[in-house]
Amino acid sequence: MKPAAETVTIPLRDTGAALAMLRFVIHSAGPEHYADCVTTLRQLDAVIMGRLAQGSTPEPRRVDPLPAERYLNIEEVCAQFKVTARWLYRHKSKMPHSQPSRKRLIFPEKAVTRWFASRQSA
Repeated sequence: MKPAAETVTIPLRDTGAALAMLRFVIHSAGPEHYADCVTTLRQLDAVIMGRLAQGSTPEPRRVDPLPAERYLNIEEVCAQFKVTARWLYRHKSKMPHSQPSRKRLIFPEKAVTRWFASRQSA
């Protein structure tokens, strides 16, 4: 039997933070997830447009949380895949990564593992 999905209530005052998180997830998603992102955004658009048409402000809803993605920093990627930091910086444009600030570079663990696995099989 499948366990019940955990839900999270997002109060209206935290909508900005939720939207910022949504933007981050979309920007860090790989091409293999674009279709799912578009489908979800269209569903959200339909819900929002329906609520706007009703002219009412809905109560906060309970929503399923997004699965947590683990990110690796430069040192962790270097240790796990036996590469140097210099090599990472030179090849980052070809790799799945996120750069939330000029001084911080992180790599989604699952995506970067798949990327290195595809390089070894080539």
